Amino acid sequence: MTDLLHRASSKILSKGSKISHNHRTPAGNVGADYEWLYKDVPRCPKDGGILMTLDGCLDMTITINDGRYWGRPILNPLSVIQRVADRIASEPDEPFWVSAKFGDIGEWPLELGFRRLGEFIAFVARGVPCERWIRLEIELPVVELPYDPSATVITIPLEALKNLQRLKWTGHRHQLSASWLPFTPSFVQLLTNLDLTCNLALRDCTYILSHGTSLKKVIFDRIYKGFSDEPILPFEPSGVCADRPCLESLTLTSDDDIGPLMEPFRFTSLHHITFHLSYPTMSTFYHLDIWKTIQTGFIDCFITEQDRRWIHDQCQPTSELRLRGPYGTVSGSINGVPWERIEF
Repeated sequence: MTDLLHRASSKILSKGSKISHNHRTPAGNVGADYEWLYKDVPRCPKDGGILMTLDGCLDMTITINDGRYWGRPILNPLSVIQRVADRIASEPDEPFWVSAKFGDIGEWPLELGFRRLGEFIAFVARGVPCERWIRLEIELPVVELPYDPSATVITIPLEALKNLQRLKWTGHRHQLSASWLPFTPSFVQLLTNLDLTCNLALRDCTYILSHGTSLKKVIFDRIYKGFSDEPILPFEPSGVCADRPCLESLTLTSDDDIGPLMEPFRFTSLHHITFHLSYPTMSTFYHLDIWKTIQTGFIDCFITEQDRRWIHDQCQPTSELRLRGPYGTVSGSINGVPWERIEF
């Protein structure tokens, strides 16, 4: 476990009041156990409430905000965590997921918001151990970290997230390597579903596909050619084409040529694609060895009618692939029957 999780644990246990699935801890006996979370945190001038929200049932939603528009301020987070822990104890087969995000933090210093959100995630892990976490959503401000990550202990305990499968992550690109949740090879190998929204270089995406041997569904939302010489995640191509038989769905939004990303891999089970491409090259499409497995998909880019027909000819007759052309023209085929319409 990380130092942060140990810190949360020691403070919770300092009064002998550990949360468990089988024992309800009286809220009146644990006041000192969570008050450290609220040190220097802004409070509502009317009732002294903490200006953040926390809610949960079979999931846990933590929102750092100024408390004005995002629900009632919380006074005792243990009551919410206990409710979630009790529900999970009664329904042990149900997956648990955590959503942690920033709202409008108002006058909060950004550094304080980052730190408190990380500390709350570690605190939740006392009531619902990380081993139970199946899905995680992190939505951070798209800014560089306002502090030196090497000088802080606010990190998610990656070694404890051994059953994590789904990750939806939004933030600044530098946070991929320096944040609570660094994208280490061992962490990426856990995931089956990844939805990544930040400014990426092609080599960042190649790094993830290289280590994501269990990935079934991937969304890379912002691939920019301007970052091609500034990848955040280190990757050195091996020169060997790697099989990715698990990957079934791939969504790319890119203004860079996706050929260098696709070529090092064989996607033998890729059934669905969504490509939003600013500057496609047909030479890339000609060399993609994916068309025979595609069942559904959408390609949004400027290509000629001849090129669109070539792509349709490569696919199976039963596939349903739509291609958006110039002036809103969308063409496709269903069970081998071609169609075309205008969409705006």
